[in-house]
Amino acid sequence: MKRSVYTAILLMMAFLYPSGMLAQWKISGTVNDETGDPLPGANILIKENGLATAAGPDGKFVFSNLSEGIYTLQFSYIGYQIQTLAFHLSSDTVIAVFMEYSPILAPEFTVSANRADEQTPMVYTILSKKEIEVQNLGQDIPELLDISPSVTFSSDAGTGIGYSYLRLRGADQTSINVTINGVPVNDAESQNVFWVDLPDIASSAYDIQIQRGVGVSTNGAGAFGGTINLITDDVTPDPSGEINLSYGSFNTAKAAVKFGTGLIKEHWFVNGRMSFIRSDGYIDRSGTDMKSYYLSAGYSSAKTTLKLLSFAAQEITQQAWYGVPSVRLENDTAGMLEYAAASGFGPVHTQNLLNSDRRYNYYTWKDEVDNYTQINNQLALTQMLGKHWVLDATIHYTKGFGYFEQYQYEENAYDDNRFADYGLADPVIGGDTIRVSDFIRRRWLDNDFYGIVASVNYDKNRWKIWFGGAFNRYDGKHFGEVIWSRIATTYNLPYRYYDNDALKTDGNIYLRMHYLLNEHFTLYGDLQFRRIGYTFSGIDNDGKDLRQTVSLNFLNPKAGIHYRINDKNNAFVSFAVGNKEPNRDDYVVAPPGDRPEHQTLYDTEGGYRYSSQKISLEAVFYYMKYKNQLIQTGELNDVGEEVRSNVKNSYRTGIELIFNWQPLSWLNWQGNATLSRNKIKNHLEYIDNWDTWTKDTLFFELTDLAYSPSIIGSSRLTFRLFHRKKSQSGSEQSLYLAFISKYVGKQYIDNTSSDDRSLDPYFIHNVRIRYRLLGKKFRKLEFILMVRNIFNTEYVSNGWVYKYNYGDRIR
Repeated sequence: MKRSVYTAILLMMAFLYPSGMLAQWKISGTVNDETGDPLPGANILIKENGLATAAGPDGKFVFSNLSEGIYTLQFSYIGYQIQTLAFHLSSDTVIAVFMEYSPILAPEFTVSANRADEQTPMVYTILSKKEIEVQNLGQDIPELLDISPSVTFSSDAGTGIGYSYLRLRGADQTSINVTINGVPVNDAESQNVFWVDLPDIASSAYDIQIQRGVGVSTNGAGAFGGTINLITDDVTPDPSGEINLSYGSFNTAKAAVKFGTGLIKEHWFVNGRMSFIRSDGYIDRSGTDMKSYYLSAGYSSAKTTLKLLSFAAQEITQQAWYGVPSVRLENDTAGMLEYAAASGFGPVHTQNLLNSDRRYNYYTWKDEVDNYTQINNQLALTQMLGKHWVLDATIHYTKGFGYFEQYQYEENAYDDNRFADYGLADPVIGGDTIRVSDFIRRRWLDNDFYGIVASVNYDKNRWKIWFGGAFNRYDGKHFGEVIWSRIATTYNLPYRYYDNDALKTDGNIYLRMHYLLNEHFTLYGDLQFRRIGYTFSGIDNDGKDLRQTVSLNFLNPKAGIHYRINDKNNAFVSFAVGNKEPNRDDYVVAPPGDRPEHQTLYDTEGGYRYSSQKISLEAVFYYMKYKNQLIQTGELNDVGEEVRSNVKNSYRTGIELIFNWQPLSWLNWQGNATLSRNKIKNHLEYIDNWDTWTKDTLFFELTDLAYSPSIIGSSRLTFRLFHRKKSQSGSEQSLYLAFISKYVGKQYIDNTSSDDRSLDPYFIHNVRIRYRLLGKKFRKLEFILMVRNIFNTEYVSNGWVYKYNYGDRIR
């Protein structure tokens, strides 16, 4: 596969490179303020190829050796509005630019340091504010990103609202670093991202950047599949207001109100949003009720922005993560009865399984819910320290508290239904000792996460340098309470049956730089040092003493070269090392004396980009080699909990193809495809043997990594059906039709490459109709109709499996 990838890239470069041998022209000119005085040091960027320069003492600049084509120049200078100029270059061209004073610091100066740009030899995709607004109908971020390269998406409730998940290049959310304004979002212990705690954050997003692979140095969890960096709404000079209403299948509804004061007395501002989202869910008893707000207020000038941000949510979500057994999907009555018996179901749950359909939910208790509140606070300063220096610093504090409620049934063999499970004495009634009962319990989490992230950026002539870091602390309290028992107990309820604490500190410093060697080559270097301290204390829900202390030090180097072949063709190559700590469960459930090791990723990336007025193409080759990757192997600890184990040698390799074609003003086609191999070498899988009550093993010289389809593709074909502009009223009307498709190939739900434990490939199609009216009464009025899965394809996007040997066969 490697040979075919290299051949494809070389042939494409050979075909396109001659365009650089055509006549060469230059662009020159001056950058001035409104009065005509020169602006020495002003930055000028050619957006098509990332070539940049700075104006001299007299405001003059020049770009040489450019071939014919469309060019977009971006001019930026501290204290002035960013200006762009696009034109067709067919001869030497001289231009004069006059920049206007700006009372606020432009967004391009306030983007945090953990972002890639045109000259960074890394692969990334940006979802702009406009694209977010078109797609956002209340669903969580994972579904909004679903048609991005190498992304797969799943939802517990089946609606994209509530508990939703994404994978990037096959890596799950615990391996994807997520930040909002540079502040870590991943849970410090599980390293997962709970999008359910950030409902409708997309409505307050300025843009979202997705970096695939290790990416640039960032804060928080290690990036083992990629990073997602979300920037929230920026300051706008004019007052604004917005109402957003939507309704859809399964009583899914969203109502959101936004406002912005604009600049008050040229410097002060307040922006806000309130959102309400509800859904019954596709799965039975998978409803969601979420309320959220976003508020930012502060001061902005040409050189300073100081913002206080607060965004919070309360979510009450019925649990639906248990999944639908394959025998229920296949309507196999005999198989369902066998499954119910093996799972220890009593009559109620057995009938629930038999009487349901593909919307089956194991949980029958109406209040089997997750009830959680999270409040995020950030105080962010962006300060220009001179013509070439910018300081970004953010102090943050996040408070989270809540519980998930569970009903434990006396009739179910494997529920925690004994008084002894909770440290309670067995009650004696009429001389009989009662050992089991129905229970309702709540498992609580009360946590505090706080710290500081900061960076200094230097940008002058050939150099771009970022020096930054962060220090964050997490204090987590876990405890469980029995709140009801069908059989009365002598203990007062609620009764706390376990209690434990965790403390985690995470600090890092990094130095990242770009150096423009000449008009063709930009050199990239990035070095990060990260230190983690982790302490557990107390008793877990199964009575286990958790006392552990962990200390880890990581060094993460990165280097690369960006090569500008000509104005239309660019290439890059990079190598990066990432290290990642095990998560809480890896430490907690590990057998005594067998603590898991940290994981290391060696990421090699190479890419080629072509862009012209009508088409852009990108091909990326990646080879991600893992050392000691933590995966599920079927191994259990001494109390029967499944543990993740280190595998010595595994890898992900593939090619990503991305295109954007606009042959006509009313037609646009965007798409991407990922072809990959995701393997473990010399893998040992463990299987419980129910005949002998021992463990069997299976050995594989080469096997597939779970949840890693070898083919992922998406397409969006957009037609502008209607467009009318009235010069007298100034109104403008447009009607758009988009046909959106997603293909996900076959994927395995364990690491044995077994067809019996796999998900079938699926190909689904959506249609979106959008009507937009621009006018005086309403600056913008939009109506959007989205029909998902128009061909009613039945598919499964996620799953889990427990394997056992019984009757001489694996089940």
